[in-house]
Amino acid sequence: MPQLIPLNLFKITVEDQGCARGQLLQYQVRLAAMFGKKVFILRQLTSVRLFLGRRMPDFYQVGQQQAQQFYDAELKPLLTEI
Repeated sequence: MPQLIPLNLFKITVEDQGCARGQLLQYQVRLAAMFGKKVFILRQLTSVRLFLGRRMPDFYQVGQQQAQQFYDAELKPLLTEI
């Protein structure tokens, strides 16, 4: 008898979206390079899970700190060169 393996549709959907986002990012980076643009790719240091509404303020705070660090280290020096 064939064995039916249950699939987690939510997990498959999330994985599929991750693949699509990765492919789109590759296209965007190539397009930017064609026009001589610099591209900064940022990665989240913390993972945000769905349906954690009570922790959203924490996630916003971490994102804000990471954005400020990126600005201070990478973008601000570029802006002063102009």
